[in-house]
Amino acid sequence: MNNTQIYAAITEKIIANLETAGSWKKLWQIPSPVSLNGHYYRGINRLILSSDPFKSRVYGTFQQIRANGGKVRKGEKATVVVFWKMSVNMDEADGS
Repeated sequence: MNNTQIYAAITEKIIANLETAGSWKKLWQIPSPVSLNGHYYRGINRLILSSDPFKSRVYGTFQQIRANGGKVRKGEKATVVVFWKMSVNMDEADGS
């Protein structure tokens, strides 16, 4: 999946959530989504995962679930999560 497809999928999900929202909930009143390894999701991932209809706020990859003794039910669908990290580019001329 390239960046354009990822952006389109996220935009479609947000628009669909806005169109079907019966009531608005403040995101700070919804428990923060967390991964199986204890990482709290931030940014767009928090918005995407907080709008999922699941009761559990814990997410994991297929391999993480299997490694922890769980099973993914047949027919379950994945949720798109965006990997991002900050990078620092230093100017070679002055080192800043």
